[in-house]
Amino acid sequence: MGGLDGYPVTGLTGMGASASHVPDDGAVFIFYGPHIGVSKAGVVGEIHRYGQSTHSSCCGAAKGVLAKLMSGSNVAGHVTDLDYQMNTIEQILLREKDRMVNAKPPLQKATEVIYEAIDRKIEELVSLTQYNCK
Repeated sequence: MGGLDGYPVTGLTGMGASASHVPDDGAVFIFYGPHIGVSKAGVVGEIHRYGQSTHSSCCGAAKGVLAKLMSGSNVAGHVTDLDYQMNTIEQILLREKDRMVNAKPPLQKATEVIYEAIDRKIEELVSLTQYNCK
């Protein structure tokens, strides 16, 4: 169900589809959250992936949104179907910009903000989904 940075984008249809696949005597466990890499040297937002010769971004989407936020190039209300997931994350962080501006490191704070948004959305989706199981 998670899209960029783990934000749930499949909505009620995705929740309903997931719920319909649970056995009658089964149960549902929903594991969610954003992801963020931390290198062995402690650099937030970077990891060394197996099979790659250099470090790479993790989460690249969060780093990209944060860079736009810090440069002031995010536009309030700008969400298009061409880049819906990225635009949604941009709007979430834009609403909480003050929390990240002076944070050390700001990417860690951005990850916390995204987690809070994911948590609120999951709670809402669960409350509106019919589960026919335990």
